[in-house]
Amino acid sequence: MPDAVGIIANPQSGKDTRRITADATVINNHDKVGIVRRVFRALARLGVERVLVMPDEFGIGLRATDTAGVAVEMLAMEIEGTARDSEEAARRMAPDVSCIITLGGDGTNRAVARGSADTPLLPISTGTNNVFPMTIDGTVAGMAAAGLALGIVSATEVCWRSKAIVVAVDGSTDLALVDAAITTEAFVGAKAVWDPSIVTFLMVTQAAPSNIGLSSVAGMLAPIGREEPLGLAVELGASLATILAPIAPGRLQPISVRRWERVAPGYRRCFRATRAGTIALDGEREVTFLPGQEICLELTTAGPLVMRPYVTVALMAERAAFRLR
Repeated sequence: MPDAVGIIANPQSGKDTRRITADATVINNHDKVGIVRRVFRALARLGVERVLVMPDEFGIGLRATDTAGVAVEMLAMEIEGTARDSEEAARRMAPDVSCIITLGGDGTNRAVARGSADTPLLPISTGTNNVFPMTIDGTVAGMAAAGLALGIVSATEVCWRSKAIVVAVDGSTDLALVDAAITTEAFVGAKAVWDPSIVTFLMVTQAAPSNIGLSSVAGMLAPIGREEPLGLAVELGASLATILAPIAPGRLQPISVRRWERVAPGYRRCFRATRAGTIALDGEREVTFLPGQEICLELTTAGPLVMRPYVTVALMAERAAFRLR
């Protein structure tokens, strides 16, 4: 396994329209610099010698190198300021790193997952919808990443294979890591889904009533653990039940549900569109469709490998990785 660590920090995460339509927290890029700086310091202290970093227009990784103590290599790539940057950075660094630490929300990690192949992700939450990433200090994330990079732990011991939803429109595919929702809104627009009345069908890979976002709807009906081999399919509309769910920060809204069922990986649901609409992937409208097109959503176990950082650090301590004498 490579002894380097990758870092992809999305400068756009935590800044979308939900700071206006809801009371979402603003995560500024100076905060992200501080997180990356703490990652660097932990990696250096434990002996990791090389880090590959995605460049960005703000210079998150570059600004954090002032006290890095580790050799930081910025990827030589053109940046567009879009999700394609994260995907391309993951594709370039994946063969050369033991894991990729991400700073972003569900959307950032979805982009990274498209390019990371089987390289484990260690996702730090700095977005709006933060179901997939974790709330963890950069120091601890760096410690865990060092454990994998230095061979103190193995990916088999400390990683799990996440689920994903493969979304196809007339054969063209994309994926969601947490939830995929078919909506009646014909345009992508500002992307964020803050009005649940436009959602007609929802599939989730995990569901908890304490989640923020569309997966909270499923969580109010039938909680599904992130490592549990199940998902949930939900039809919204004419009401069998009406629930309150936190679909955005500070926004508990009533949602009418027609039916729901727990489903296993391999479950596939297809529709023939009768009107134009969009599909929201991990809370943001990304895919458009037209009348007559076939839409299919399938629950799979084809998501990225994800690290368990707290398990990793505990194993490192058991193996005396932090013992100085």
